[in-house]
Amino acid sequence: MTPSDIAPENTRDLALLEERRQGLACSELSLESERIAGGWANYSGPGAWLNEACALGLEGPVTADDVAQLIEFYASRGAPAKVDLCPYAHETLAAELAAAGFVLAAFRHVLMRLLGDDVASATRTVDGIDIRIVDPSDAQEVDAYIRVATSGFLRGEPLSKENRAFLERTLVHPRHVHFLASVDGVSAGGGGLEVTPDLACLFGASVLPTFQRRGIQGALIRARLTEAARRGAPRAIIQSTPGIPTERNAGRAGFRVAYTKAEMVRPAGAA
Repeated sequence: MTPSDIAPENTRDLALLEERRQGLACSELSLESERIAGGWANYSGPGAWLNEACALGLEGPVTADDVAQLIEFYASRGAPAKVDLCPYAHETLAAELAAAGFVLAAFRHVLMRLLGDDVASATRTVDGIDIRIVDPSDAQEVDAYIRVATSGFLRGEPLSKENRAFLERTLVHPRHVHFLASVDGVSAGGGGLEVTPDLACLFGASVLPTFQRRGIQGALIRARLTEAARRGAPRAIIQSTPGIPTERNAGRAGFRVAYTKAEMVRPAGAA
């Protein structure tokens, strides 16, 4: 199946919607944000997950001065410069990044599915799993959500105060809804959802190791699809590293790869 089989618009149009959604959301959630080359450079403290430039080059050519501004933004804050590179950005972006010493660090798939009458076919329930929307005013529920939703991203390290603060900001963002999954009353997993008039994005899902392989990740996807459809979103997006369980679970829920983008970084000492 190709992207044209699952989207009424061409893939470039879809990419522009998603990249601009991501860029705007990241700029709103970051402590500091600067407009560069039509997108945003974002910073939220040392080691913060949001320290990345998004949506660059979507509105036209990118210059060497634009990239120099990007490098200075991060250098002045003691952070590495990292860029989320959309394949539909103007070709000058990739060229100027390469000239400034940026290198490829990773790929990321952007998967999409339409939200129509068939959403119910992807939203079967799983016995024993309870999923509810997180109340951001409930401190105990917020703590439980943050603990489980970050469990797959920390790699044995404690959650930094910068990233906890970021998650707390997402919980009160007006376009975001967060879901907490529990098994027999024990918090087991969580995931977020952003809904716009053009699309919904499912993000930040994780399940505690002791509850994995029980269908919780898939149940979280299905719960968020149901809510996105209820709110009127015409399509849903998931971004995933290629080959990980998130991508496989998304495929089972009807998502297909629409396009692939690159993460570009500038190594310390690059000329």
